[in-house]
Amino acid sequence: MHGPSVTEVIKNLITCLRKTEDDISSIYMESLKRGYQRYESELSCDGGESRVEKCLQVCRELAGRLSGMYVGAARNKHRLEILSVVKEGVEFAFRDAPKQMLFLEVAILPFATRLSVPDIIDIKREVQGRMVHVNTDEDPSGWRPCFTFLETLEEKCLKTEDVQDDKEGVAVKRKGRPKKRAETERKRLFDEESGSDDDESISGGSDKEDKGDFVDEDAPLIETIRSAARRRAVRGERSK
Repeated sequence: MHGPSVTEVIKNLITCLRKTEDDISSIYMESLKRGYQRYESELSCDGGESRVEKCLQVCRELAGRLSGMYVGAARNKHRLEILSVVKEGVEFAFRDAPKQMLFLEVAILPFATRLSVPDIIDIKREVQGRMVHVNTDEDPSGWRPCFTFLETLEEKCLKTEDVQDDKEGVAVKRKGRPKKRAETERKRLFDEESGSDDDESISGGSDKEDKGDFVDEDAPLIETIRSAARRRAVRGERSK
């Protein structure tokens, strides 16, 4: 809608407004309402399909650019601003329902999808609560944008949950890897001990026979027991 230079000017203006503690959400909301009301004006006076569509597109792009200010950490930092825009937008749309339901889809949905899952669930409940005693079948086309609004928020929640499940699955797999390495290490040590015992039984028999009853005090207890057993076996063979 605007060139890069104009976009930068708007960003700088918003930054300055935040420093003066102005109500940014009210400024955003007023801009969105004016853009949408311009669309309604063109629609009511039959200004031509192209002009009507252009006004609607301008409103849609405005919402996209304003909501685009909330990216990354800004979503949490300015959460209350986003929430205020969404709640005021819902209130505005239901003042003349279902005529203004398109405002939810065009102007408010880009902000609502910036919210966290708990906030999105609260917004869904609020909208659904306003529809409890309404027969939407009387004007299905008029209420369609509202259903689109709710369905899009539901998809947003499901996608967020899927991403969270994937992250948890990766974390579980990573936690399991050290255990496998530990088991491999124990197996390797066991194989080395078995190999050393075999080597001793093959090559060390004659040397130990010459040592007689000598016992190495520094040797582990298990080695001492094994050596004593070998010596008794050798003596038994000699006595025969």
